[in-house]
Amino acid sequence: GGAGADDAPQPATVYVSGALASVAIANGRDDLCAEFHNGKNCFKKAHTMLWLCMDEHSLWNFQPQGFLGKSQGIMVSTQKGAATPVGAGPWRVWQDKQIGAVKEGWTNSKALVRDVAPYPIAPLMSTDDLLTNQTIAGMLFGFMILGGLLSSLTGSTDPRIRACAFRLISATFTFLIAFLLVQAVWDLLVEQIFPAPFPRGFGLTFPIKPGIQIMASFALFSLCFLLLNFVGWKVQFRRSRLMVIKTIGAHVT
Repeated sequence: GGAGADDAPQPATVYVSGALASVAIANGRDDLCAEFHNGKNCFKKAHTMLWLCMDEHSLWNFQPQGFLGKSQGIMVSTQKGAATPVGAGPWRVWQDKQIGAVKEGWTNSKALVRDVAPYPIAPLMSTDDLLTNQTIAGMLFGFMILGGLLSSLTGSTDPRIRACAFRLISATFTFLIAFLLVQAVWDLLVEQIFPAPFPRGFGLTFPIKPGIQIMASFALFSLCFLLLNFVGWKVQFRRSRLMVIKTIGAHVT
């Protein structure tokens, strides 16, 4: 019976969920790979340096690169010699110091390892997102071509053509800068500050409700509009600076 368990086939993929705090990196999908230690093939988490291997004590262990097959790891199984990580729980993590009634040492984790996804795995990108990204890529490529054509006009012998070319180049680049700046601020608010737990954020439910997004958009617009008017008033007698403020400030607003 023991030999049969040791020879049991490994699942091609395992899914980890419920790992908290410092070991949350263990959550997600791990795929079976050719790496082999202590009689078992390892599982590799994509885009990370974290592996799930059988360690030298015959325990399944989540290990960083450089410690594969050894005893070091961030989360370890309790079942010794388990044929697969799916049946190796419950899992334990190392506690560096006493927190409340939990003393320093190995403590049980709520992590689960399954051979089926615990929730539906959404596609990496929807059709709408793909079309949006393709449109943005096409526009950016078009701006590059436009910038090259406008640059050729800066060498014109006609001063009016040169002036128009420089203005168009300035407006084009300020538009791109404003767009990227606004998108970065919006993503920071909606994807980080609003849903992040206190004190890093407001702890709101993600995705953020449309009403909150509308109020946030209005607040940002009002702030940008006030700053545009104030800074424009401060530099009203400096023509070059006023042009910069009017151009990029209008695009941001």
